[in-house]
This record gives sequence, structure tokens and C-alpha cells, in this order.
Amino acid sequence: MIHLPETGAVLGRCGCGAVVRTDSFRDLASYAEFFFSGFDQPCQDRAFLGLDEQGKLPPCPIRFGALAAHLAPGPVAPELVVLPFLFVPEFHVLAWEARYILRIGPRHSDAPLMDLYPMGDSLDGHRVRVTEIDSYADPRLVDWFSDLELLIACNRRAIDAIVGACSPLGTGLRIALDDAVDWSDFATGVPPVDAPRPDGDPPVSPLHLCALLGAALALPERISRDEPRTAAWRVLESLRAHFPDSSAQSRT
Repeated sequence: MIHLPETGAVLGRCGCGAVVRTDSFRDLASYAEFFFSGFDQPCQDRAFLGLDEQGKLPPCPIRFGALAAHLAPGPVAPELVVLPFLFVPEFHVLAWEARYILRIGPRHSDAPLMDLYPMGDSLDGHRVRVTEIDSYADPRLVDWFSDLELLIACNRRAIDAIVGACSPLGTGLRIALDDAVDWSDFATGVPPVDAPRPDGDPPVSPLHLCALLGAALALPERISRDEPRTAAWRVLESLRAHFPDSSAQSRT
């Protein structure tokens, strides 16, 4: 998992012993939860992401995935953007980690944070930080993605270019959204990867394209259900066979 230095003011310690700082949380809700439960972010995740509604123990594994995008016309990506997330296929849970967004490559496009606007609803209240990594050979990438279990990109060609440029991203299962989701079942009919910016221009940065893919995952199915399902729900459901619940046997 990606780890960046936390430099905020110290709030205290979690019951697990970890030092907790103001920037130790991914969103405002998690920050507020600390003052109620005293849990740091990893302990909150184990309690709220890894448990079912009945709170049965032991918790399900919380897995590390990433959404990636690039805009290079050729086979090599001069810049790509990675948006990490945590996921639990059994519960169809996906939690964005926008504080760990990476822009990787020798050339960075002009990409202000407003390029993330397609995910405005999904990232509401999140701590958003973009870290620039100048080289695909940066040794931190090997460490950060050593436990990556899932890589999602727009299509197979994009996955090949992304992994070809940044090999540490190739350690996990690779999913092309165009193959995993039948977009005719969803509200727009097609994923909004070609949606224009507010000024009418097409996507100008991998950051913007990554946000468009994230927005596509939040699309609801056309058919209304008692429990509305999104494209992300559909993807996670398809992954349950690949990521069996390692705690299931101990629950029975």
C-alpha cells in the first residue's frame, strides 16, 4: 500500500498503539470517528469495511487496488495517474484513497485538481493530495505496489501501456472496464470516458481521464432495485471468485 509521510499535528494514539495525526485519515468522516472511537484509519477500516452488518468475526480481508489512466497515443505512456482504493469483494465495498493519488512519469501535463471534478460526489469530504513521481524506476513504486491485488483501466490497450511503462503496477489482477461492464445496462449507456470538460474541451490530462473512469464506476444500473447497484458493484461481484473470503471457513 502507498505510504506517504504524515506531518500533521499529533492528535493522540490509537488503541493499537499507532500515533494519530490530523492528516492520518482519508476523509472528514474518518477524522470525526477518531474522536468517538479512538480508532486510527486502519482500525476503522477493519471495523467498518471488513465486517458484515452483523459484525461477525474474523473480518474479511481488505484488499488494495488502483485505478489507472494515461493519454499517450503510442505504446509508451509519458505520464500516468494512479488512484488507489481499498476493496472488499464480498461486501461490494470500494473506498477511494484520494490522499495517495500519484502522477508518474518523466513528463507531467498541466493538471489542476479541478480535473478531478467528475468524481466530485464520490470524493466529497475526502482529503485529496496528488504526489508527482518523476521516474517509473523510482524504487518507492516497487514497495508501494508490492501488495497490489487489482488494477483497473479503461481497456486492454490501456492496461498494456500502463503496465509496460510502470511494471510494479502489473503485480495484481488486471481488469479492463470495457470488458468487465456491459455499459448498456447503466444510466448513460456508455462510460463517460470521452465526456467534455465544462469549457467544452476533451480530457487534457490523465488525472481528468482517471476521474472520468472513477465517475463511470459510480454509474447506477438503469433497472431500479431495492438496493441500487453501480458499475463498481458489478465489477466487485465479478471478482468474488478471484478473491475468496479467506475468513469464511473460520466463520462456519
